[in-house]
Amino acid sequence: MKPLRVVVAFVAVFVVLAFAPTVRAQDSAPASRKIDDKIGSAVKVEHGSYGVEKGVRVLRVHGTPREMGYAHGFLLASEIESFADVLLSFGALSSVKSYEKQVRPLVAQKFKFDAEEEDELAGMLEGMKAKLGRAPRMENLKRDVDIVDLKAGNALGDWVGFGCSSFSAWGPMTADGGTITARNFDYPSFPPQLALAATIIVHAPSRAGARRWFTIGYPGMIGVITGVNEEGVGAFLHDVPAPLAKDRDDLVPRMIALRRIMVEQGAKDAVASAAERLRAMTTYRGNNVHVTSPFDGKTAPAGVVEYDGVEAKNGGVDLRGPDDGRAFVLCTNHHRLRSEPEACKRYASIEAALKEAAASGAKIDAAKARDIMLHATQHRGSVTLHTIVLLPNEKRLEVMFTQHGEVAPKNDPVPFTFAELMSPPPR
Repeated sequence: MKPLRVVVAFVAVFVVLAFAPTVRAQDSAPASRKIDDKIGSAVKVEHGSYGVEKGVRVLRVHGTPREMGYAHGFLLASEIESFADVLLSFGALSSVKSYEKQVRPLVAQKFKFDAEEEDELAGMLEGMKAKLGRAPRMENLKRDVDIVDLKAGNALGDWVGFGCSSFSAWGPMTADGGTITARNFDYPSFPPQLALAATIIVHAPSRAGARRWFTIGYPGMIGVITGVNEEGVGAFLHDVPAPLAKDRDDLVPRMIALRRIMVEQGAKDAVASAAERLRAMTTYRGNNVHVTSPFDGKTAPAGVVEYDGVEAKNGGVDLRGPDDGRAFVLCTNHHRLRSEPEACKRYASIEAALKEAAASGAKIDAAKARDIMLHATQHRGSVTLHTIVLLPNEKRLEVMFTQHGEVAPKNDPVPFTFAELMSPPPR
């Protein structure tokens, strides 16, 4: 994806910014409001906890949507404010004006959140107020945070594209015959504090039938960038240039659309079922959604949902599975069914590695997956901020984050089991 100057709605939890390719990783934020990357022992409240596990920030919330939102807001209230101020220091007045005049009205009028999502964001705002003893404040906008700002933050993916690359392989391509999936999250060159704020956010809804799930995200996020649920279903966003659905008033933020998949989708027929769920929701921006799941020995466990707001064409969705004879799929930032494929160095690099492994009989393990993703990283304009290697049959994963000036897959992997991250909450 070419570097672009973009406007980002990242207010309260995220704030609106204009990022140019000239923003450098070594740029530093004002000393007055820095995000503290050192957390002591876990902090707990009735419906959540927050702390560092294996060097990774982990927020856990459980209960009703209101309870989960309240715990999230209470535990991260000051961090949300610091995060917002750090990012705003890299913005320009024109981007703030764009937010107030363009983004906020569009969110308020066009984007729809369901009752559970509304309740969770309302609870988050209540929790922030309780922790701070006042309304959360955006100094650059010279006003308090409201629910529309929280919604705009969770529609971040609709204001700026995610670069991103991913693949899944299974059966004869892996040592145990199960699925292995790897994904890079690429994003415009933010200040280094963004990497410090990266957090695994785990939801354990109390509603019967709702699945436990997590996303690798940021303070205040209730949607999904890189998500996995307790049954091993994964869903990952990738941006694709496509016509915007500007004339609809029933839009679902794409990070929220993936959240709904995490909550509702079981492992059985996960790929086809997730595609139908997305078909029922209208997105504003073009996407590739990589869906993966445990391999059952019969049905391809992964596929790419080419998803946009052009509903006149197959209801806005085409499902791309593996090519004939292949036990892998891959994905970057172009459609291959809904439009003519574009040349992409990252796609070509991943495809070549997978074809070579298939031809030689080499098995793809976590180390090989990391190496494949290392050769598909981005360094200019966008940077690979996190990488995940997921083994859903084995119910485990590895995560890597950008740090020390290195892209994510160059850093040491941090292993987690599903049980470590998504065990049922205490009663």
